[in-house]
Amino acid sequence: GIATVFGCAGFGTVCGASLVVASVFGKVSAPEMRRHGYSKTLAYGICASAGMIGMLVPPSVFIVIYGVLTEQSVGALLMAGLVIGVLVTVLFCLALVIMSKVRPSMFGSATPRSVSWGQKIGALKLFTPFAVIALIVIGGIFGGIFSPTEAASVAALAVLVVGFVTTGKNRWKEMATGIVETASVTGMIFLILGGAVVFSRFLTLTGLTRAIMNFILVLNLSPLGLVISLVIVFLFVGCLMDAVSALVISVPLFYPVVLASGIEPIWFAMVATLALEIGVITPPVGLNVYAVMGVAEEDVSLEDVFRGIAIFFLIDLVALAIVIFIPRVSTFLPDLMAGK
Repeated sequence: GIATVFGCAGFGTVCGASLVVASVFGKVSAPEMRRHGYSKTLAYGICASAGMIGMLVPPSVFIVIYGVLTEQSVGALLMAGLVIGVLVTVLFCLALVIMSKVRPSMFGSATPRSVSWGQKIGALKLFTPFAVIALIVIGGIFGGIFSPTEAASVAALAVLVVGFVTTGKNRWKEMATGIVETASVTGMIFLILGGAVVFSRFLTLTGLTRAIMNFILVLNLSPLGLVISLVIVFLFVGCLMDAVSALVISVPLFYPVVLASGIEPIWFAMVATLALEIGVITPPVGLNVYAVMGVAEEDVSLEDVFRGIAIFFLIDLVALAIVIFIPRVSTFLPDLMAGK
């Protein structure tokens, strides 16, 4: 389970989309966890929940869109998102350790095989391609070598080169298989997103979203009270539409008020990002849940996956509270990047 969480975080550094991360690990990792005795709710719940880390760490598509909408430094936002992604990763892993002590039956009774430290260290070479690509993307952005948009192109080229080098003599067959599977998963994801966009348009036409936002604005709250109120709105809106649609609808309306209230922009960006990203696992429109369900085994139901994400939803709320009440968590890496 912990390996899956770290895998989602690592894959997120070369992907940047939570739906893709959740789908890939729902197809690859969840069946393996079940083979080792994990309950199906926990196995698929981990994949759906940890998939959201892919939208927090660079090169997050979500954060790039946020930066474009608010005219903030995308590089600084991505570095702040890296810290938040690490925070959520650590909390998820701690939750799994505690759960394994409290509810060991959910993790099965498979006898672990003995593995020497030499074998463990030797296995790290399998992670080397991800590490190299992550270093190129994150190091390039942090060092100012290229912009986040350029980082996406560099990462795509790096993945192609690494894949070509590491797949051996069957590289052409492996790459063809990868292209076909990528097209299949991407097509499924875009169908889900298309449905979510249509649903979000209906919500916008009803005026419900704008009515809620106007109600918050007329309350004349303190800066902290305003942020907490907006978090409640983001969590509610995130339950009803996909995160990107919620971002595009809500942030342009609130951001001028946030600036006028003297709220730190990067801190608020991370609060908004995490609050809206929690929506990808919450019903009725938890897109990560539907994405995982699309690649799940036949005996897995939608209710199973939603039950599996319950504990991780609570952990996300803990992470959100940490980000809200300890703003330095969000800002120290961008400040370091800027030489402050």
